[in-house]
Amino acid sequence: MQSLTDKIKKLLGEDNYDKFVAFWEKNKRYVAAVVLLVIVVVILAKFVNTSGNKKAGDTEATEANVASTFELDSEFEEDSNEELSTLISNYLTAYAADDLDTLTKLAVPMSDNEKSYIGVFSQYIEAYQNVKCYSKAGLSKGSYLVSVSYDLKFYGVDTVAPGLEFYYVETNDDGELYINNLYSSYNLGRGENELDTNVYSVILKYEQQDDVVVLQKQVEDAYNAAVAGDANLATMLTSTIPTAMSQWVSTLDTEDTQDTESGTEQTTEQTTEQGTEQQPEQNSESAEQQPEQQQETPQATAVQVTATDVSVRETPSVDGGFVAKANQGETYTKLGTDGDWTQIDYNGTPAYIKTEFVQDVTN
Repeated sequence: MQSLTDKIKKLLGEDNYDKFVAFWEKNKRYVAAVVLLVIVVVILAKFVNTSGNKKAGDTEATEANVASTFELDSEFEEDSNEELSTLISNYLTAYAADDLDTLTKLAVPMSDNEKSYIGVFSQYIEAYQNVKCYSKAGLSKGSYLVSVSYDLKFYGVDTVAPGLEFYYVETNDDGELYINNLYSSYNLGRGENELDTNVYSVILKYEQQDDVVVLQKQVEDAYNAAVAGDANLATMLTSTIPTAMSQWVSTLDTEDTQDTESGTEQTTEQTTEQGTEQQPEQNSESAEQQPEQQQETPQATAVQVTATDVSVRETPSVDGGFVAKANQGETYTKLGTDGDWTQIDYNGTPAYIKTEFVQDVTN
């Protein structure tokens, strides 16, 4: 799958992309993330259009310009669209009940892995309560950028966990609203389906708006207070669910391994005869190398999220630009650490997540 970084590189070309990266590294402390796409468009105009060559990249640059010039509403509309509120309410009710028939009608597309994920997570959910929809008009007609706040009630836990989720809602050919599930926290975390770069850039722009940031902070503070005040809730969010999600990820890894082994059976049979002739010599070499190999300690090459609704940020700071929310069981390539933060590869872009909410894993 081509990342957003790869698409920008394709638009600029290798040399111009390097110039862009150098400029960004020099100025990133002073330039908000929302300006990133605008910078790309400016650089395109400077380095591409001046060449006089009209190639496929020009079409993509025009599309990017659509997103960068799109004007978002300055303020939320709260629960003002009854059809939208009903869609979200029905979706969350079905999610808590693991009602896949309903979910797959309301949110499209939904992969088999996501269905499996919902099956694991939903068994702990009693209900979504106090659901509120904050919306703004989306990129296309009949689309909406929707932030949904809620209180998540877990079975066996008295205190609810405040949460915030984002949905990109569109209108289908029959005039009915549905959730474009490409932009769900699940797909943004695992990257199973490719994103539309125009829509994604508008979402990033939306997440940087003042009222959205304020809402995120309010929910984050309420969440932290709830966890600090109820040991059972803390255990649920930092131990019970993360353990379940780790087991779920292991199941996926096992299935992938089985598929690989199945696909290589014929190759193994074909090479057995040739391999037998070389086996004594290879076994001898393996025996000599074994002590050295046993002394090596596997290095963590990835991290797995151990909590729910964890903020991913552009810089290692609680004031860093918001990128997305990460959830239990999601795994990311580990790039390094910076104080209390872990740097990860988020859809091809370096980002940061609090180290206390992840655990090292080896691939």
